[in-house]
Amino acid sequence: MPNGQWAGSDRAARLPADWADRRTEAFRIHGTICHVCGQPGADEIDHIVAGDDHRIEALAPIHGRRTVQRCHVYKSSSEGGKAAQARRPKRHRPPEPHPGLRR
Repeated sequence: MPNGQWAGSDRAARLPADWADRRTEAFRIHGTICHVCGQPGADEIDHIVAGDDHRIEALAPIHGRRTVQRCHVYKSSSEGGKAAQARRPKRHRPPEPHPGLRR
C-alpha cells in the first residue's frame, strides 16, 4: 500500500480473494475503454458506484494514476469531497417562519 492518503486504509483487505480474476474478467468484458471519458488505455478497474460492490457488473475499466487522463484519481477525489461535505454540519440553520405568520 503506498504512503499518503491511502496509508492505513483497509480497502485492499476488503477485496475478495478472487479479485485478480474479477479484474481480468472486467477487462475481458469491457476492453480498455475508460467508463468515465470513453477513451482507450484504461489500466485500472473501478467500482462504478462507490462502495464495496465487487460483482462483475459493478466493475469497469478506468484510467489510473499512471495515465495522462487520471480519470480514477479525479473520480475518487470528487467522491471523497462529496462524502466529506455530507458529513460536515450545515452552515445555516433551517429558515424559520416569520413570527407574525406563525400558526
